[in-house]
Amino acid sequence: MELSYSQNLEDYHLSLAFAGQKTGTYIDVGAGHPIADNVSFWFYERGWQGIVVEPQLELAALYERLRRRDIVVRGLVGRECAKLISTWLIACTGSRRRAKTLRKKLRHSVSGIGPFERL
Repeated sequence: MELSYSQNLEDYHLSLAFAGQKTGTYIDVGAGHPIADNVSFWFYERGWQGIVVEPQLELAALYERLRRRDIVVRGLVGRECAKLISTWLIACTGSRRRAKTLRKKLRHSVSGIGPFERL
């Protein structure tokens, strides 16, 4: 087995599904760090490229420096902005209680996460 960069070997299992395909395109929503715990980096190393969606500005900036073939979208994906922010905060903090506290702090300012717009 080759080196896996993802948390639960998702990249390994996807590599089996796409075995023999030399290049391709991916869409990585909620991409996180461009290398650590990343599902698409294994494919990027092998010549693939794609679109990465990451709401945290610092992480999105890392993609622009470390993965120049990828198209970086700084934002979130969903139908409703408020509902999406709540879901994202729970996923990032791992706790509804912490997400609720953080959501109150972000009510008037979303710096470091946004900007948000309906596409």
